[in-house]
Amino acid sequence: VAVGRAAGAPPVYFEDEELDAYAGRTADGYSAAELEQWRDVLYTLASGDRLAWQRSIERRGLVMPREIHDELVMLLAEG
Repeated sequence: VAVGRAAGAPPVYFEDEELDAYAGRTADGYSAAELEQWRDVLYTLASGDRLAWQRSIERRGLVMPREIHDELVMLLAEG
């Protein structure tokens, strides 16, 4: 995990740089295979990294697929 916390610092990555290819997509614009790519990242994150990952995605200008966002919210609620 690369860490950048200061304003203007580079975004934090969670071994998920491949997701940057989805910049400019809408939340409903993903194929089943692309959803699985997002899901693979989500479910390999340590539970304590999930909220930081969500912030990283937003900071990088990516729009998370709706299905993945819903799963993330569920996982965050579970703790």
